[in-house]
Amino acid sequence: MKRQILTSIFCISMFPAGFNSLPAHAQPTTLGGNNDTVATAYCWRNSADYYFCYGPVQRTSAGETLDDALEYSGCYGADPQDYWSSVRDIYNGVWYICHDMRLENYHNTESQIRRWLDQL
Repeated sequence: MKRQILTSIFCISMFPAGFNSLPAHAQPTTLGGNNDTVATAYCWRNSADYYFCYGPVQRTSAGETLDDALEYSGCYGADPQDYWSSVRDIYNGVWYICHDMRLENYHNTESQIRRWLDQL
């Protein structure tokens, strides 16, 4: 608990606007490094409160509930991470680790998703 509080204080002091002030490629990765062996998804909510996710299987294009968007993107057993990204104003989102999904060579990797975010 004490360590978590110190980490939070450090992050607030180093990044007062949160990690959203950093470009997607400069933010901490969900896995502590460039590890494309674990399935991840990036989800965001639009102004109409619909969710979209870019996950291992696909990037959703129709707004859904968060649970449905995660499922349609191929992210099962989703575990939200402690930071969020901001790419333009409408793409405020959260990274998820998909624990119940085995990443195969034909799936979208975290690196591919980050490259897409960097191009927005």
